[in-house]
Amino acid sequence: MPFDTEQFILEIQQNNCIWDKQAKSHHDLQQLHVGWTNVAKTCSEKFEELDDSKKAEKRQKKVRFHIIIYL
Repeated sequence: MPFDTEQFILEIQQNNCIWDKQAKSHHDLQQLHVGWTNVAKTCSEKFEELDDSKKAEKRQKKVRFHIIIYL
């Protein structure tokens, strides 16, 4: 199944801790973790099947991508 970019964007918009720099939750690593986990669960059908280290790796890649965009 191809990656659904529109769904990905919608999920990020729903998790304002990811994109809203003014929100207190944007600076809370636990909230960011929850936000990216929500995005991953929705956008990756097999996310729940991954072991914890693979889940962390996928979230970390998304965070690195997010940081690179703003540099």
